[in-house]
Amino acid sequence: MIIYQNEFEDTNFQNNNENLIEYNSENTRIPPFGNYPNFPPLPNSPYEPGGMNKPGMQLGKPPKYTPNKNEAGVQSLKSSKSGSPNVKAVSPNSISFCLYKFTYIWEVSGRSYWVYLINVDRVSISGFRWIGFNWFYFGIDLKKIDSFICYRNNLDDVCDNSCYRSDKKDILENIKTEFSNDGIKNIYSRVLSVIDIPESKEDVFLEDIGVIDGKAIQSRIPCIKTRNVSYQLTLEVSYPENINEEIKEQIIFFARDASIDAYEIITSTRKNDTCIYPLEIETRSSDLIPKSLSYFSKKFSSQIRNLPNWKELSRRIHYSIRQEKINGPWKIQNPSNTNRY
Repeated sequence: MIIYQNEFEDTNFQNNNENLIEYNSENTRIPPFGNYPNFPPLPNSPYEPGGMNKPGMQLGKPPKYTPNKNEAGVQSLKSSKSGSPNVKAVSPNSISFCLYKFTYIWEVSGRSYWVYLINVDRVSISGFRWIGFNWFYFGIDLKKIDSFICYRNNLDDVCDNSCYRSDKKDILENIKTEFSNDGIKNIYSRVLSVIDIPESKEDVFLEDIGVIDGKAIQSRIPCIKTRNVSYQLTLEVSYPENINEEIKEQIIFFARDASIDAYEIITSTRKNDTCIYPLEIETRSSDLIPKSLSYFSKKFSSQIRNLPNWKELSRRIHYSIRQEKINGPWKIQNPSNTNRY
């Protein structure tokens, strides 16, 4: 039997942990059993009552702290309280960035708890909820959520967007020098989009447990390792290094100004209420690269005309949008010997 917490039809919600029933709702949106994207594989056999801490699904415990509702990074979901079936569903875009991450939720009713999300649609979320000693299947209507925050890997990080590194208004830019057989060039770059997707895997690490006859004895300890896979789109503008410094500054100024148009095109798919998953966002953004580069080119080229000898200079300036997938280092999350219940 599969345990599922059905809150979709619970209009008279009670603040307790006893509302666990057999999973049989036709309106639930939990994906079928199998391997979720970037998610540890599920066992083939159905789950027994009592949660989902089974072999092959070792999430580990959620963070050992309770977030403050007023802290930076907390996102608010505002929806109508009329209860009318015609009320427009709240946008799931912001909370969808918390997929496959530990997320802390505050309900409108006042209850709060840790969850691990595996599905987000226009009207609801679902995944696993932590009840203090185990994980249980769980689902809730978005209208019942007041606010939420994703788990931060580093508590010193500033999470202004639910700890999902997306397109921010802050410009992430850099200037570097390139040496090649064509000469020396300066390259101005601005990050247009960054999407971090967490991955996890089961592994082992070695730990010294003693010494016998002068030889170190090691033990292989099972653990869960996690990493971030970063999908990044970066605008790059290269120009000669041996030109007037004032002209260099003008080129950088023009590139920064024109990059706003490129940024707006890349992020245009995220300004609606449709359900978009992080990898789908990356795919849609990639499809918009030619259009984004075209908008940049149109504005940047018109501004370059204001520089002296612009025709000669324009032949020595090149620009492009680089698409990268950057795999972060694997880090041990929760060694299994410290994660027993």
